[in-house]
Amino acid sequence: MPTAQPGKKTILVPKIVNGVPSGEEEIVVDDIQGPEWGPKDKHRLLNTKIPRADGPAKTTGTAKYTHDIKVPNMAHACFVTSPHAHARVKSMDTAVAEKIAGVLLVLPFQKFGGFDGEVRFEGQPVAVVAATTIDIAEDASRALAAAIVWDVLPHAVTAEDALKAGPVVNDGGRGGRGGRGGQQQGSPDAVLAAVKASDVAVEATYITHIVHHCCLETHSTVVDYSGGDSATIYCSSQDTASVASRDAIRELGLPAEKILGIVHNMGGGFGSKFGLGVVGQWALRVAKTLRQPVKLVLTRREEFLAAGN
Repeated sequence: MPTAQPGKKTILVPKIVNGVPSGEEEIVVDDIQGPEWGPKDKHRLLNTKIPRADGPAKTTGTAKYTHDIKVPNMAHACFVTSPHAHARVKSMDTAVAEKIAGVLLVLPFQKFGGFDGEVRFEGQPVAVVAATTIDIAEDASRALAAAIVWDVLPHAVTAEDALKAGPVVNDGGRGGRGGRGGQQQGSPDAVLAAVKASDVAVEATYITHIVHHCCLETHSTVVDYSGGDSATIYCSSQDTASVASRDAIRELGLPAEKILGIVHNMGGGFGSKFGLGVVGQWALRVAKTLRQPVKLVLTRREEFLAAGN
């Protein structure tokens, strides 16, 4: 055991042998006095009352959120979503929605790359409808939903069902919504060998319910674009800098310096709402196709089913 000299002290640190943790050991380090906070009444910011810059606007109801944005000639869009946990679109009669007065556009997702018609969770969007008012868009969405013919496929609800042999519902993403998926550390054989060599092995299964962000402001995007050489995008996002990049550049075909991203206020994020996501992506596609501004907002039900958790 090392002995501390004047000006030195001993601390306990993890012991690593050939890159593998092997207990703990004491080492000698300089005994340096760390920074101190100082008297509480001498701080300029800490322990003082600082008024929030957005406090008055939020407490009086005048704060502006993406849900509140209105721009001239703005169309309203909404999704058509799957009522099934696992299914495939056999046919979709868009004419039933297109013939409704006020409907401007009906876009099935299958007309774009990246969607083969198979849905992997209830609430997954399969089409987007745009109209002159939100009421007309919602009517058209319901009409189109009723006209979709589905081939319902097997799905799993419990962890036990998901481990059984059968159809692969989700091939690595999170909840069928995409994502990086899990990362395996070590091979199963190595894990089993380590367990077998252990003095004591404890087996247990832990299951918990889904926890949802439940943001008061659902995911929403307003794309102010009329086919010119610039666009303004309002989005409920924690990552303001990304609003004008990636999806917006790809979908609109404009350089980043011609795209302005604005987040006045955001009604809750809690680990969600990074970037434009599926809501922003389809709002951009509708605006580009119509060459007019569009607003796309998730309903509360869609927020629970189709947003991250």
